Amino acid sequence: MPGRVHGVSLTARRGEIVGLAGQVGSGASEVLRALGGLVPESSGLTEIRGRRASFRRPQGALDAGILYVSNDRQGEGLFLQKTVAQNLTVSRLRQLSRLGFLRRPSARRVARELAARVGVDRARLASPVGGLSGGNQQKVLLGRALQRPGTVLLALDEPTRGVDVGGRGEIHSLIRQEAATGVAVLFASTELDEVLELADVVVTMFEGHVVSVVPAAEANSARVLEDMTTRREAVAR
Repeated sequence: MPGRVHGVSLTARRGEIVGLAGQVGSGASEVLRALGGLVPESSGLTEIRGRRASFRRPQGALDAGILYVSNDRQGEGLFLQKTVAQNLTVSRLRQLSRLGFLRRPSARRVARELAARVGVDRARLASPVGGLSGGNQQKVLLGRALQRPGTVLLALDEPTRGVDVGGRGEIHSLIRQEAATGVAVLFASTELDEVLELADVVVTMFEGHVVSVVPAAEANSARVLEDMTTRREAVAR
């Protein structure tokens, strides 16, 4: 990948949650954006369940089973003037349409189900998503990524940014539930405690390089923090 990220090699197994720990500018966000098809000049090989995949646009990533969720919910993630229901269902319009026409009863049913799952008041489904609190907006952004047919890898950039402690716990629970269905999860966070709490495998990055890869059960917070702030050769421990 050109620019700040070089020689990154990662593996996320089915049902596994892999956390990328790094400061702003570490390259973790760029890795996820490339997987989401948002870095057309990137180079490298992506292998999904034994099959090689190459894509340079978001639709190509979606077709390959990769669903990317941006860290900028208002600038890139949500359609702020559209309703909560429309935002929840936008990633599955193909499944909810027939002969080019949206099956509205099915779309309403799916929106209600997703709202209930992520804890967003269903009475707000017809309201613009821009009117929700930051925590509820984040739930909508994550909610539309859940249980989407064909998803193999869920790539989440700062999944709880701007969310209070209670909302953060709820979002972590939703991510674990999604992984339990067999979806691999790769997320990036600048918050060390979030990575240690949520990830099964902790990958630290610094200045565009992978520094360490370690099972969360063996992760030492002091060493991970050191790896996030000091460049050295990548070592799997």
